Amino acid sequence: MTKNPLVSIVIPTRSRAHLLDYAIRSALNQTYRNIEVIIQDNNSTDNTPEIVEKFLSDDRVKYYRSKKDLKMQLNWERAISYASGQIIVRLDDDCVFYNNFIKESLSDLTNNNADVVMYSMATLRLEKKITIQFPDKHTLYDLSSEEMLKLEFYSITESNSSIYKKEILELTKGDESIYTSTLPDRYINYRIMNKKLKHDIKVLFSPRIAGISRLDYRDTTTEDYIFSYEIYKGFPEKNEGLDDFNCLNNFQAHRALTIHKFFQTYKNDFLLKKFENFVSYSMLREYAIIGHLRGLKYEYKPSLMEFIKYFILTLYVVLRLLIRPFTRIDSRYSIFYSLSPIKRLFKILYLLLTRGYKKKVEISLKFGNEISESVVGGKTLQDLNLFLEINHNINSFIKKK
Repeated sequence: MTKNPLVSIVIPTRSRAHLLDYAIRSALNQTYRNIEVIIQDNNSTDNTPEIVEKFLSDDRVKYYRSKKDLKMQLNWERAISYASGQIIVRLDDDCVFYNNFIKESLSDLTNNNADVVMYSMATLRLEKKITIQFPDKHTLYDLSSEEMLKLEFYSITESNSSIYKKEILELTKGDESIYTSTLPDRYINYRIMNKKLKHDIKVLFSPRIAGISRLDYRDTTTEDYIFSYEIYKGFPEKNEGLDDFNCLNNFQAHRALTIHKFFQTYKNDFLLKKFENFVSYSMLREYAIIGHLRGLKYEYKPSLMEFIKYFILTLYVVLRLLIRPFTRIDSRYSIFYSLSPIKRLFKILYLLLTRGYKKKVEISLKFGNEISESVVGGKTLQDLNLFLEINHNINSFIKKK
């Protein structure tokens, strides 16, 4: 690799002009200057072209627009096909990088002779809540394949805040596109993990924050309140089109489908043995059901019949989880996911008894826009002195070495 390699920052986008401006500026404001910014527009129906046009005077910006709607995976694939850099970084259109992210991540990559370095993002949620996975520290962990699988499945790592040698992405290609499955960013890292067992591939992880990921502009709960077990009957082999649904409707179901596809495609006996409980059909099905239950709206007055259905399903899932843990490596998540539907059950019971309802969360972009503007201008969340809620203890995922 050359001393100052070209870094391709790839931004796939679709109809998020109100957020895209921040993403592009955070890429162009990087302190590492040898970059190209590739914007692949998936036939946006808003003013995305006008937003991009004001950046085209910078010769580092390249804009491509599809004339028809593409599946997300194909749009990502097109975006990366235009990349000419030795180093690839993907930036979602609803995310913003810290100004020094490319410089520092490239330093971590080269100084440690690594092929991939993964970082965390701070997540900006509704009601001005900001969460991070682990305390923001610049510590580098050399991941085993088992650790990489756990971090990926539980969405601890972010390919959106990872830096890849292009040759590693090409190595994973084989008979498949670089980006495939319903969660292509997760799937590509599973494939790198699989190659890691046979090739000398070094993957590092750091809990250091790379920037912010915005979820403050959307309500991620599903539209319907009624739940039917029939939706998941035969899951994951029979998913009745779930792979075509918006992953936000049930993110856990898509995570289950993605890891199922990986093990079905690559037959990795080493990892399968360690995670055999978790990747069994029954456990993936219960995991998907929990995702549905957790995502149900509970603003409205439930009927008695709805509550009875919910109660029976919750009891069934909880008992299954407690009897058979997800994995032989770590059973604590069985308890964690058991408590989640129980907590929602009590909320529904309260609404039923009081005949009350919870008001919908008002979505306002003002707070998120202010933070994004500050980050684009060179600030970090620490500089802004904001409260960050920590989700996990890193020792639950990575063994001390």
